[in-house]
Amino acid sequence: MQFTEKGLPRQINFPEGNIMAGLPRLKNKENFYKLVIHELGHNMGLQHCPVPTCYMRDAKGGDPTGEEKAFCKKCAAYLQKKGWKL
Repeated sequence: MQFTEKGLPRQINFPEGNIMAGLPRLKNKENFYKLVIHELGHNMGLQHCPVPTCYMRDAKGGDPTGEEKAFCKKCAAYLQKKGWKL
C-alpha cells in the first residue's frame, strides 16, 4: 500500500470491490476516517443520503467531510438492524 506524506493511504480495496481513490485530497486523519466510515456504509448496503451532516451524503466531487457529524437517524437505524452498535 502506498501512503501520502501525511501518512494516509492513497487507495483502499474493500472485500466487496469498492475502491477509494483520491485520498490525497483529504486534509487530515479525521476526514480520512469519515471517508472510510462512508465507504463501509456502502458496503453494508446504504446509498447516498440527502441529509447534509450524515456520513452517507454524496460528496458530488467535493470534500464535505468537515460538515459530516454522524449517521442520520435513518442511516443509523439501518446499520443498527445490520448489527452495528452506534
